[in-house]
Amino acid sequence: MTPEEEKCYSDRYFDLEGASPESHFLDTGKDEGRYYQCGNKMTFRMASRYLDRYWELGDEFGRSGPSSMKLAENHWHTNGTFQKPKLDYSARYPEEEAFKCADEDEQCQCKGKVHIGQRVRPDNGEEVESFQVLLSFARLNKNTAGGGPGDAITCSSSEFNTHQSAGGNWADLKDLPKQCWCEPDNKYEPYHCSADGGQCSCKNGNVFYGAKWASEGSKKLANFEEVTS
Repeated sequence: MTPEEEKCYSDRYFDLEGASPESHFLDTGKDEGRYYQCGNKMTFRMASRYLDRYWELGDEFGRSGPSSMKLAENHWHTNGTFQKPKLDYSARYPEEEAFKCADEDEQCQCKGKVHIGQRVRPDNGEEVESFQVLLSFARLNKNTAGGGPGDAITCSSSEFNTHQSAGGNWADLKDLPKQCWCEPDNKYEPYHCSADGGQCSCKNGNVFYGAKWASEGSKKLANFEEVTS
C-alpha cells in the first residue's frame, strides 16, 4: 500500500486496533472483501458512466468490456479521486440511483444488477445503510432481466454464484445477515466518439458532427448541448 492508501483504508474501517493497514488487510480485510484504494468503490456500471462522461478516457480505454471497465476503475482510484475537483461518475438521473430492494429471503425487483451483501458491518456491527458501504465488503451480484412481476429474485445466496464473489471470501461472512441492493441500468448518455477525420464507433445510435470548440476563439471543448445547439 502507498501512504495514501494506508490512510484511506484506516479511515474506511474501524477495527484495526493498532494494526498497520497493510497487515490488517492481508490478515483480515482481503478475505472479507474490503478494499484499500482511495475513493469510493466503482462498479462496472459506474465505470461505464465515467468513460462516457470523460470522452478522452473512453477514447483511450474503450467503452465496453471488462478490460475497459478495469482500466476506468484503476484510473479513478489512482487519478480521478485525487483531482480537484474530483472527477465524477455519480448518477445523473434518479432512475440510475442504487436502492435497497430486499432484506434476506425477501423478493427483489430490479432491472439492472442485484448485489447481495452484508446488512451489518463486520468491523463495528452497525447497520449498512448505503450502497457504498455495501460495496466495502464481500458481496455477490447478478444481472436481472427486468422489472416485471415475473423477474423478481429472492435475496438469498442460493440465487447467486457463490464462487464469483465480488471481492473476498463469501464463506467468511456467510453467517452475517444479508440484504440486496439494485443497481439500475444506466440511461444512455451522448459521448465524444471521434475527433475530426477519425473513426467514430456508435452502435445503433445517431452521430452528430459539429464544432469542436464551445465558442469562436475558445479553447474549451464543446459539450453535446453546444455541438447540437
